[in-house]
Amino acid sequence: MMITVEQILALPRLKLDARVNGNLQAQVRWVAVSELQDPTAYLTGGEILLTTGINAPRDSAAWDTYVRRLADRGVVALGFGVGLSHADIPAGLPDAAGKAGLTLFAVPEATPFLDIIKAVANAQVAQERAAAESMLATQRALTKAATEPDGTGVIRRLAALIPGAWVGVLGVDGEVEMGSGPDAAGTHTAGLAGLVRRIRPAGMRGSVSDSGPAGSTVIHPLGLRTVPHSYLAVVSPHPLDGAARGAITTSVALLSLHSERLTEQAMIRRKIRAGALALALNGELRSCNALVAIAGESRWRSASQKVRVLRAGGTPEQLEEASRRLEGLLQQPRRRLLIGAVEQAADGTAFLQLLIEDIPAWIGQVASVLHSCGAQTGVGGRKPFADAAASGVEARDALARTGGSTHTVYWDSLVSAGIAQLLPAETARAYADGLLAPLQAADSPGARLLPTLQAFLSHNGNRRRTAARLGIHRNTLIQRLGLIEQCLGRSLEEPQLRADLWIALRIISPSEADRPRSGQALPGRDADATVP
Repeated sequence: MMITVEQILALPRLKLDARVNGNLQAQVRWVAVSELQDPTAYLTGGEILLTTGINAPRDSAAWDTYVRRLADRGVVALGFGVGLSHADIPAGLPDAAGKAGLTLFAVPEATPFLDIIKAVANAQVAQERAAAESMLATQRALTKAATEPDGTGVIRRLAALIPGAWVGVLGVDGEVEMGSGPDAAGTHTAGLAGLVRRIRPAGMRGSVSDSGPAGSTVIHPLGLRTVPHSYLAVVSPHPLDGAARGAITTSVALLSLHSERLTEQAMIRRKIRAGALALALNGELRSCNALVAIAGESRWRSASQKVRVLRAGGTPEQLEEASRRLEGLLQQPRRRLLIGAVEQAADGTAFLQLLIEDIPAWIGQVASVLHSCGAQTGVGGRKPFADAAASGVEARDALARTGGSTHTVYWDSLVSAGIAQLLPAETARAYADGLLAPLQAADSPGARLLPTLQAFLSHNGNRRRTAARLGIHRNTLIQRLGLIEQCLGRSLEEPQLRADLWIALRIISPSEADRPRSGQALPGRDADATVP
């Protein structure tokens, strides 16, 4: 808070006589003395100008010009020394001051100009001392409030120091983690999430400071690392003064220290979870639960409890963000989830492994978080806790089949789609081409060996149904089947050959091979004897 014109005029020892009241609340930066007819080149604005009028104008028009120059330069008051060059303030000056809205006062001969300068200087020093003492008291109050373990004390104290303001801590996604102060219907906090998302890419350098007559919004990152742990937000219906901004700066420092403690605690819990996950994948239930208990999370019930392993792939930044968000889900009661450490490969890719209780909705929620962070996920099969490692192998294979628009692949889906889906694409195609090459070489529009073979296997070797399906005579079918056996050098009665051919056909033409057939059974079964 600055010294005002009104405060200087009210000092009794100066005996100043106000003749024209302009803006008495104008802030006084300093006091200048000049006898020039145009002293504006030596002024910067905010001064009280003192003069004895030695070179004063002689007519009203000249006074108007003189006063207008001072007002335009930002002079807040004009003090005229009487008793020397002039017995009283010249007649044209008050009218000119009134027109310009400039405060005008008379300085008696008994009051040296130096006393006015000293008075302003002393008042400024006193205010600076009071401001420093007030800031020190504020810092002490905030520091004492910081001893509360959850950080809410600092938030409440800061809200009390800024009348009418809402003060809160926002998560890295802009969600309100804690808050204090009036916030009717969320009017203050509305839109803060968007501001956080806007500044978040800038890391610890990103902040918002918007203050004006309509109010103020301030957001500062909290933390001591390169990535913010959270954000301090202050929303006030009024402009913020220096004291309020100082209190906010102190609060940022205190809350950053608090967030660093939380970060260190979170890192310790991460290491504990990663250790528990390693034990779980070795089937060591008791040791795993001992670590889980240290982390304060739900224990696993038994070695027969059904679980799945999830393996996520992406950039280190994506997986670190996913790990952070998943830690927030652990606050849900009776939800079991072990989150491993982010593993980085030599090529820059990274992986994150998780062990999760086999609850479909819970798995879907976790997979959704991973997807929202840009990660791809493989979900292993349902296994007892004691056999979690097998689910981990399946999750690795499922992850290898993600890509493009396919962000999450379940091992169960691969199994239900057949063994062809479990083979690497290039290997599977080479295998199918090699097995079917003799048929492709001997095929012709009249022979139609591949469609015949596919129909034959689809109907489980039932020649009557196959012939009807193809719209040919049974003898024609028998001739084609004989040619197929001749090309392959093996009998179609061999169950292994039937299975191999079925897989090969699914690889080269999955849509046709997947088409359902009535009475379909395993291709290795003799359908002539079993299908009606």
